[in-house]
Amino acid sequence: MKRLNKWSITSTLALSAVLLTACGDDSAEENNTDNNNQAGETQAETIQYEALNGMQEIPADPQRVVLLADVYFGYLQELDIDVIATTDFVFQSPFLEEYTTDIENLGDANAVAVEEILALDPDLIIAYHSSEILEQLESITTTVAVDYASLGYKEQLEEFGTMFGREEQAQAWIDDWNAQIDELKPAVQEAVGEQTISILQPNESDVVLYGNGWGRGGEILYQEFELNMPESVEESVGSNGFNNLSLEAVPEYAGDYILTGPWLPSLDGSFLYDSSIWNGLPAVEDDKIFEMDSIGYYFNDPLSIEQHLDEISTFLIENE
Repeated sequence: MKRLNKWSITSTLALSAVLLTACGDDSAEENNTDNNNQAGETQAETIQYEALNGMQEIPADPQRVVLLADVYFGYLQELDIDVIATTDFVFQSPFLEEYTTDIENLGDANAVAVEEILALDPDLIIAYHSSEILEQLESITTTVAVDYASLGYKEQLEEFGTMFGREEQAQAWIDDWNAQIDELKPAVQEAVGEQTISILQPNESDVVLYGNGWGRGGEILYQEFELNMPESVEESVGSNGFNNLSLEAVPEYAGDYILTGPWLPSLDGSFLYDSSIWNGLPAVEDDKIFEMDSIGYYFNDPLSIEQHLDEISTFLIENE
């Protein structure tokens, strides 16, 4: 067997050390590169968003969203945001029913149990800024506080697009929606002309009068189709967007057309609909009454409002 002399052994060890050092440097550089890439990926996976409850770091692609601000369900669905649980009104809407498969019903929005939300292990919670349990929600996970009716429905979709980095999806829906309005608007305006339209919903003992920004078809009628509301309505709802009327005051605010339906499904509205005041209105006598689903028309999200558009435009064109 050939023996290695001392020089050979020393040289071999030295060469090995050099190679190991070089490999170590390469590995360190590779690890640093991997770490930098991972850091970049992590940064890209979250979005800094200024909510009503302060700056929030939210997942760009959340997988377990609990939505307590139920009116925004359709907005999140349109942007492909995964909602795992929301409150009862969503499940009562005929326009959203098909989207609620495998989504947990948290029941009454005013009585949601914090413990139930915690057990769902959400990665994001969206709640109204007025929620009495907001601080408890913030202790569970990232929570975004929102406010109803502070933005128009298009602006609200754009805001959610910004929140989740899905601005292009939001704009695509708006562009398609505008095209639908442009196609239908001439026929609707020709059918209705200068006639007026009111939105009236009977509550337990009064009637809620709506303007153009609280769902119930108002955005479609007044913003998009630019139809006329009675001057008295415009003065009454003011900046609030709605007002409460006594039964006796209804004729003063009733238009040539009326969209109506009880404020809640549990109400039948009989104190209004069975009254001589209601049955003496020109819109009732001329059969220009559109009966809207109480919960379905509470929502003004992209999924719901597209279906409202079909129903309302058909009603107006066929009842000129």
